[in-house]
Amino acid sequence: MNIDGLDYNTQREKLLLPEYGREIQDMVNHCKALTDKDERQQ
Repeated sequence: MNIDGLDYNTQREKLLLPEYGREIQDMVNHCKALTDKDERQQ
């Protein structure tokens, strides 16, 4: 990240499904990281 809190897309991990965008990929990664099944199902 640079000083403004922004980073370049070339510095980020590659998108698996670019048609859905980075926000969806970040949301899926967050959901996959949840360990509590009830929280994951919300």
